[in-house]
Amino acid sequence: MPLLVDAEALAVLNDFRKQIEPRLRPDEDLANLGGWIAKLAGHTARIAALLHLVHLPPEQWSTVAISGAPMRCALQLAWYFIHHALAAFDVMEADDTLRTAQRVLAWAERKGRPQFSHRDAFDALRNSDLRKTTDLDAPLALLVNFGWLSPLPPPPPGPQGGRRPPRQYAVHPSVVTGPASR
Repeated sequence: MPLLVDAEALAVLNDFRKQIEPRLRPDEDLANLGGWIAKLAGHTARIAALLHLVHLPPEQWSTVAISGAPMRCALQLAWYFIHHALAAFDVMEADDTLRTAQRVLAWAERKGRPQFSHRDAFDALRNSDLRKTTDLDAPLALLVNFGWLSPLPPPPPGPQGGRRPPRQYAVHPSVVTGPASR
């Protein structure tokens, strides 16, 4: 059974889409929600339809158009879902960063490594969560911020230049010597 949608409801929904779209750019706040947010307008329209149908007897469902009022109510929910998703995705990303940082420390302790390169850590810890070397940037920065790692100065370039050597980190001595010295 097709449902009718009036011009006001369509305008409200299209305005919502116009507000969301620029925020999907890579440098904007909704960039990481791209796949989820792409479906939000459709889900919002379905919620508006349900809110519309709740107030009508079944025999009027296909004859009375969805108006702007249920669409605006559905959009209030959509904005709530967006704010909730931003908070949830931030927590998930923070958890992933922390979990990877813990893996780096455990690896350094297990191997007894007083120092290592960014590349060494990536090669040892690569998995489905760590697919490219830049995936280690945030976890290593977190460990530096908390004093578990110290970045070492880069070696001077060779006489023929060439590729920049990977970043090196010194590991806090208590990690290398184990829990007895902590």
